[in-house]
Amino acid sequence: MAIGDDLHNLASSLLKLMQATDSIQEKIALRRQLTAVLEETERIIAVNIDTASAEYAAATRGIDGASAAINASLEDLSKVAATIETVAKAIDLLSKLAAQAGLI
Repeated sequence: MAIGDDLHNLASSLLKLMQATDSIQEKIALRRQLTAVLEETERIIAVNIDTASAEYAAATRGIDGASAAINASLEDLSKVAATIETVAKAIDLLSKLAAQAGLI
């Protein structure tokens, strides 16, 4: 699966988690993260990314980890706060990938 597909799935999962949680603070944090993921998606899919780079590998691992955390949170909403931190780390990795590609 290409990173664009992974990012689309991550955004979709973030939206599901936003809808599942009752906490206003978590909804706000998740919405900010969704916005950040969508912004990074626009940057990354606009150019050819070096898929052999360490930044690409780290970003894809970060996306995978964030997706797994979101799925766990959908099963147990007490995990949402930890998931927000995991997603934040994935967004940082995406930003580094964009910077490596000269997009920032």
